[in-house]
This record gives sequence, C-alpha cells and structure tokens, in this order.
Amino acid sequence: MTFKNIFKIFTVIVSTTCFSQNLILNGSPSITNKVIFLDFDGHVAVGTLWNSGNAVNALPSTASNANKILIWKRICEDYRPFDVNVTTDSLRFNNAPANQRIRIVFTPTSAWFGSAGGVAYLGSFNWGGNPGTPCWVFENQLGYNSKSMAEAASHEAGHTFTLRHQSTYNNLCVKTAEYNPGIGSGITGWAPIMGVGYSKNITVWTTGKSSVSCTTIQYDHGGISPGITSPGYLNYLTDDVGGLSATAKILNLNTTTLLDSGIISTPSDVDAFKFTICGNRYVSFNVKPWALDTVNYDGANLDIRFSLYNSSNVLLATDTSLTRLRTLVGYNFTPGTYYFTIDGGRSSNYSDYGSLGKYFISIKSNNPPAMANTILTNSAICSGQSATLNYTSNGTPTNWQWTVSGSTITSSILQNPIIQFNSAGVYTISLLASNANSASCISIQTINVGSLPAISIIGTNNIICPFESATLTANGANIYNWMPGNYSGFTQIVSPSVTTNYTVTASNGSCSNSIVTTVSVSPNFTINVATTSSLLCPGQSLTLTASGANSYTINPGGVVSNSIILFPQITSTYVVTGDVGFCSKTTEKVINVKPDFTVNLIASQTTICAGEPISLMASGANTYTYYPGGLTNNIIVVNPTVSTTYIVYGTLNQCSNSNQIDITVQNCTSIEKNNDFLHDFKLFPNPANNFITIDLGNKTGSIEIINAMGSIIFQEDLNGINLLNVDLNNWTKGIYFVKYSNKNNNVKVKKFIIQ
Repeated sequence: MTFKNIFKIFTVIVSTTCFSQNLILNGSPSITNKVIFLDFDGHVAVGTLWNSGNAVNALPSTASNANKILIWKRICEDYRPFDVNVTTDSLRFNNAPANQRIRIVFTPTSAWFGSAGGVAYLGSFNWGGNPGTPCWVFENQLGYNSKSMAEAASHEAGHTFTLRHQSTYNNLCVKTAEYNPGIGSGITGWAPIMGVGYSKNITVWTTGKSSVSCTTIQYDHGGISPGITSPGYLNYLTDDVGGLSATAKILNLNTTTLLDSGIISTPSDVDAFKFTICGNRYVSFNVKPWALDTVNYDGANLDIRFSLYNSSNVLLATDTSLTRLRTLVGYNFTPGTYYFTIDGGRSSNYSDYGSLGKYFISIKSNNPPAMANTILTNSAICSGQSATLNYTSNGTPTNWQWTVSGSTITSSILQNPIIQFNSAGVYTISLLASNANSASCISIQTINVGSLPAISIIGTNNIICPFESATLTANGANIYNWMPGNYSGFTQIVSPSVTTNYTVTASNGSCSNSIVTTVSVSPNFTINVATTSSLLCPGQSLTLTASGANSYTINPGGVVSNSIILFPQITSTYVVTGDVGFCSKTTEKVINVKPDFTVNLIASQTTICAGEPISLMASGANTYTYYPGGLTNNIIVVNPTVSTTYIVYGTLNQCSNSNQIDITVQNCTSIEKNNDFLHDFKLFPNPANNFITIDLGNKTGSIEIINAMGSIIFQEDLNGINLLNVDLNNWTKGIYFVKYSNKNNNVKVKKFIIQ
C-alpha cells in the first residue's frame, strides 16, 4: 500500500506478552557512522511528517528481553553483509551522523496510523534531523510475535534504504500481490524481505519485479538505484577471506579439531581456505550457516555451497544440496596442499543472489602428526610495531625454522624471535619445529598487520572566549575516544573554563592512533563602569568612564573611547562593550534624570506708577527666591520706583529652574491714557463656592483665570462686557488668580479662593 511514499506491511492479529527492561546489543560495534537503532523503549515523535505533523506518543514495546534478543539477532543477520551497526543502544544512534541512521520504533501504539504491521518513509535513512524521522513496527498488529516483528523491522528499514515492495504479476502484467508471498515450505521455504515472509524460513534480499510495474526489476542490493547499496546509503562489507588458492586463508590441521568462520557478503563472494597434510589422514568438513538453531536453521539466510580442490585446482568433492542449508563432506587425504571454497548456494525456491550471511566451519581429522605445533599470533598488530612469535606444541621441539613473508622476508632459528612489522599488509608466518625423535608438519598462519589511522581534527576554533564552546571534529577512523571526559563519537562540543589539551584516540578495528589539540581560553575579564553622578537634573552633565578591557564602544552614539561626557535629558541606559583580543563583553549603566519642570511667574500688574505695590506670584516648584531682593515665598509684594526685571529661582527635587518678568514704572502725570486700565475691577463673592462674578465696568481686553500651579484654566476675550459670571461647580477648592490684560498689554491680577 502506497501513501506519500509511505509503505506499510502485512498485518496479523494474535495475542500479547509482558513488559521487559532495555538491553544494550550491538551487531557490529566497530561501525559507528551508520546505525539501525531498534528502539523498544517508547518514543515521542515530534516535528515529523507522521500523523499529519502532530506528535506521536508511542508506548514502549511489550517484548520480553528474550524476544528482544531474538528480534535483534534476526535483523543483524539480514543486514550482516553491509557496513551498518544494528543496535539497541540509543547512544550509538545519537552519536551517529544524523543523515546516516534510522530509528525503528517497536510499539503497540498503532491507532494513529491504522491496521498496518509497520510503516516507513521511502529513503528516510539519510533525511537527517534531530532526532529524525523514525519508521515503525506495530507489534500489536503482528500478534506480538518475535519473528513477525523482526521481519517487519527489516522490511521497513529496507524502505528507508529506498527499496519498494517485491510484488507478483500474472502473464498479462496485472499485479496479483503487492507483497510477494514467496514459495516453498520447510527449511528452504522462501520469501523476499520486501515481500511478506512471516510464514517462511528463508527471508532474504532478492531481485524481482517491483511494486512499481511488472517491467521494473528491483535489485535489493548491488544495483544502481534504488537499493540498499545505492549512493548515500550502505556499502558491502570488505571481503574477509580471499577467494582463490593464492589468496586463501591458511588453516593448520595439526590437531584433530579446528573451528573457523567467515561472511559471504556479496552474491559473487567466495571464501577459500588452504591447508597442508603431512601424512595420510581422513578429514571431515562441516559448514553451517548462522541460525537461531541447528535443527530447523530458523532465521538463516545463507545456503552453503562447498567445494574441495587439490593444489592443481582439481575438484575433489562438493556439496550443493538443494534441500538443506549446511554441508558435510569427508575425504581421505594423502600428503599435499589442498583448499576448499564456501559461497552462497541456491535451492529450487530461490537463487544464490540473496544467499548471504555468516557461516561456521568445524573440521575434524584423525592421525595428526607426532609433533603438532600451532602458531600463536597477536591479532592486534599494527604497522610500526614488533611482536614476539610464539607457538604451542604437544612435544618438545629443539629446532626451529621461522619464516615471515610479507613486504619483506625475515627468517629466524630462534625459539621466539621478535619480528618488526614496518608496514601494513598480510604476512604469512611458517614454523617447522621438531626434535631428533619427532617429525612435524610445517605450521602456517597468516596475520593482517593493520595500519595506524591517519587522524586529524578539523573545523576547530582553537581560541575561544570564556563561557563559549568549541566544536572538535575528528576524522580518519571509525571509533573515537576523547579525553578528558571519556566521550565517544567523532564530534565533541567542549566548553572549557581554562586552556585545555584534548586527546582523541581513534581506531580502525585493532589499530589506534592519538592526536592532541589545544583549546585556548582567553583570560576572563570584567567591564567596570563608573560615573561622576548617577542622578542628574535636566541640563546637567556627567562623565562616564569604563575600565577592565582594552578597547570600548559606548552606545547610543557608537563612541569608541573609555570615557565620555554625557548630557542626558531623560533617564537613559548606556551600553558599554569592552574588547580584549577578539572577546567581547557588554554591561549597562542607567543614568537617572529627574523630571523637568517649569517655573511660572505672573504679576498683579506689569505697568504701574512709581511706588505702587504689585504682587508677584510663582508656581511649579517647591521653594522660590526672587531677585532683586532675595525674598523667599511663592507670592511677594514689591513697590518698584523704576522699571525693573524680576527673576525667580524655583527648586524641585534638588533641581532648579528660573523665570523672569518685566515691570514697567510710568510717570503718572501722563497716565490718563490708561484710565481704562487703571480703573479697577471687582470680584465677588470672595471666597466663592459655586460661581464668581467679575465686575469689569465695560472694559475691553481679555480675562484669564490661573490656578496655583500656573496653568490657565479659563480664558475670555472682552468687548465692553460689564459683568462676567464664571461657573465654579466642577473646579477644585483652592487659590486662583484672575488676570486682566488690556489692549495695550497692561496687566492687573487679583486673587480669589474657592471654598
């Protein structure tokens, strides 16, 4: 079934099991950069395309520990030919590159999707993201059966590697089954992994008709695309055993029993093993595929094909049964050198294309040599190292002839010579150890001297500022360990507080190398900001001075200096950025400016006769001082004899401001021109309650009423008005001033009170 490139698999309904704890299992622990993560612990999928973008809160699997192991083993065998680690370890998943990993969630939470046994997005293995887009196995839809859960998991993971379904069609090219159900029964009953193989023993990768059309042939691996080994996904494992007599792995049959193993990783892979017989001997070869058991070979993928040859490449014996998976061959040997080959076979139900996987060899023989010697080798020798050659023997040799062949040939007659391996490669070690009474066969052993990984650390910011992080990324190997911290993974994000040396030890299998990088931390520093004052009156200035760094920028203004004179008009925040090298820090300084205020000043008259008294009234501040005279009150009475400018200084919250007014003193002998002004006006009642009446005597000019704060709250232009009534019902109780101005801008002021 196809839905937005989503594929879901066949469903089965059965019964349930119980919960279990998590296990840490790794199929290929040396592979860290590609991971299939079997997640049995529950998962919350957010930020994905699943469930129309809504979160999926998946419950943990109900599988027991024993069933988890069975599931993991089956999936491991399906992916054994490829360079990927099948694991239950979340740390392995988290440390793998985001575009080289897939999470398979095993859960009974399936209602959000439907009745499928599992579902995956096509090609999602390399989509990336954190934690990425998982695929799903719905165990409740699979009867909680461990085989069905494993089959579904391998199938859904196949989709993430771009595989579509293997389908069946009739001779008219009409699809008869979306999921190829396979054929046969018993041990060799077969179905493709990308079909449906819940009832078949052999479920393998295959080549066949894709669900796209009957003319579209899908190679599950080894093709161009799609496929497991298409670009950006997985690769075949490197061949572990040569396929010819010249490249065969050497076996020493100097004892009665020998065990070995190997992997058939591609359809063309053939593994060859060479041995030497000193006398007449009968030898049996029993080769079995990996399986969960050795009766029904449950879970096996490899059908063994065995062939035995002499040194002239003449076929001596073969076992290619079409009805069983293992081989058993016995042969009577005469002295000489022989070899046998193992590769994937076929049956009447399937070809050898998908016959891949691990095998185990058991060799038994009679009539071993009188003195049997076995070379003991160190399997972890790396280039540039030396090793002492050792052996075991069932006798007491007194003569030794060692030969080491590789990039150079070295010989020794010492019992335990020390050999220097200067370069990587395959070395053949032979030993003929005997004494005067006992002969022996030559013992031969091959060793693979590994190369030291050429590691480097790239993309490193080696100098950081305090409390910052640096990203350390190593390459050139498969496994990495970082110290201090004992962290794994090729990338580490570190945040040292002081300059620190970081050592990464990297390995490719058994060989490791180390490299050191230094993350330097610039000295910590603190920016200090001092000001000559932190509280100003409007119009005042202060000096701001910064210290603690090498250079400074002060904002607003972008002033590059450690000191600046400021004239803030309102409360302001200044940001100081200090630099030491390439490290920067910022701090803020708030300068508080008290609110601005205005001192208001009015006079009862601005034009008077010499010596006539007038009132000066100031408002808007708390205290007042008048000059000339130095009088201190908000209302004063003065009797100027000459024209005078009066200045009042007001203070509020320790800040001061001023205002001034000009009083004109005239010669009263000519004041008849101003009789209109000098004629007084009357106010009544005073004090007032609801209204005030102003008797103007038909004057012209204007009337203003001013409150004690100096604000004009009433204004009226006059045109011969006799009586002016002002409604006071909504006015606040207090002192008010009536200011009359005539057409010549002469002023007369009177005070009244509202009770």
